[in-house]
Amino acid sequence: LAKKDAAGTLIWGKSYNNTSSIATDVTQTADGSYLITGYVTTGGAGSNDMFILKTNASGTVSWMKAYGGTANDVSNFVLETTDGNYVFGGYSSSFGANVYDYDGLLLKTTSDGVLLWSKRFGEGGSDLLYSARSTSYGGFVLSGHTSSAGAGSDDMWLIVANRNGESNCETNISTVTTTALASPTTSAFGNDLNESTVSTPVPSSSSPATVGGPKCEVFTPLPVKLLNFNVKC
Repeated sequence: LAKKDAAGTLIWGKSYNNTSSIATDVTQTADGSYLITGYVTTGGAGSNDMFILKTNASGTVSWMKAYGGTANDVSNFVLETTDGNYVFGGYSSSFGANVYDYDGLLLKTTSDGVLLWSKRFGEGGSDLLYSARSTSYGGFVLSGHTSSAGAGSDDMWLIVANRNGESNCETNISTVTTTALASPTTSAFGNDLNESTVSTPVPSSSSPATVGGPKCEVFTPLPVKLLNFNVKC
């Protein structure tokens, strides 16, 4: 985790090592703290477990917890909600009907990491969530890809859920295991951090699709075509 000023000069940098963690996303909370998410391969309930690592504004570890089942659970995003709690998620093979395929998984915790609810999205094929954003009404927009429905082997996936993670394609999960992990070893680093600049291609534009109310949609690449998610959830 590295903090820089507006000119790109490093203010501080810290690495966190518990021998088995991979980070995928980070966000800053309203009080200046940082949330790091990803997955751990040891110390949790299964092969891979989602984790949240919370630090204070200076990068000092506050707590780290793992969440998951007996198989593979990977978190790709984390965000702070309007009520000061945390939502994170990605994909899981621990809770679906087919252990050989993944389902989208969305979880909400308190600011202390206590699990409030967990939702599974998808059925039959591989359904993975990669990103989430909060909405103005306190809900969430989730994106990823699915092979359970749509026009091809894999289609882009858009889910609009309310503040409780409810859409028309979620299943409540009551068997997620929460594991408190030992604080990782923290190491500070200085200006020897290797950096590189990567240019990102600008995607072609398309007409936005209006989605009203909580619902789950599958759509194909340009031109956008919205399809009903006719999959039992």
